Amino acid sequence: MQDVIAGYIIVGLISLGGFIATRAWTRNWSVAALNQLAIATIILVGLYTAFVWESLFLTELLPFSNLIILSNVYPLAALVLAAVASNRLRDQGWRRVVPMAGLLGVGVWSLVYPVMGDAPKCDVLWDSRGICYQTTNQTCTAACAATLLSHYGIPTTEEEMAELCLTREGTSWKGFYRGLKLKTADSPYKVKMDYLTAEELAAAGRPVVLRVGKRDWLGTGNAAGLPSGWQAGEIHSVVCLGRVKGYYMIADPNPEIGIEFWSEKELHQLWDGHSAMLVQDYEGPAFKNKSSALSKFPTLAAR
Repeated sequence: MQDVIAGYIIVGLISLGGFIATRAWTRNWSVAALNQLAIATIILVGLYTAFVWESLFLTELLPFSNLIILSNVYPLAALVLAAVASNRLRDQGWRRVVPMAGLLGVGVWSLVYPVMGDAPKCDVLWDSRGICYQTTNQTCTAACAATLLSHYGIPTTEEEMAELCLTREGTSWKGFYRGLKLKTADSPYKVKMDYLTAEELAAAGRPVVLRVGKRDWLGTGNAAGLPSGWQAGEIHSVVCLGRVKGYYMIADPNPEIGIEFWSEKELHQLWDGHSAMLVQDYEGPAFKNKSSALSKFPTLAAR
């Protein structure tokens, strides 16, 4: 957890600096101007949450294992608002401490929330083809991470990846990124998270972890057209092993499913392009050719 602690120190210092700077900068502002700054701060946080917080662009901007901490702007925003409250309520004496303390608490909670709790305890369930299956309802992403790493000869387990990926009730993509970054730190591989098209996925020539399913924002039911058996709000992780005769070979970490073949239509129904893979600065394709890619799946190679 050293990377997380380092992230806490960095974000804490930046947030404290924001508080001191904002308090000094706005010391002589009018009440109306302070109110406007508070509203602008809240709007900016809302825009960040809506358009940046879930963006894979952050892995390029902050390519560190503690991205989940470093990309958290909520502590800074909370302390900026605390500084505004301090000057806005300067005639209230000690009573202004109450809203300031509340905002500080919100900032601290937002910072520690991703690591609160414990990772699920997992069993060991692999098949002969190197696919790790999830042994809890919360660890589909951790199991996919183990499958991906196993392909490159990096030993791990579902339980280790659940711990490194900060899996709790599920796994955030930033936690997933953390786990892969830590496990590949001493390897020739780097983690690449990007939005791919179906053709780019087929041409990747290596295992790719996909986030599939559809979120159900505010009951809008945007899962219309999902294949049978999928529900709105059900987010899952799978590993794509390549395309065979127009179908995408999917390793589902659910041990009751295993290998499936998805048509391109099914892929588009479930996948928004969100993907993760391991790459080198210069390398040949991870799958040297289709036959070697399918060598672990002799019953499938004949399809």
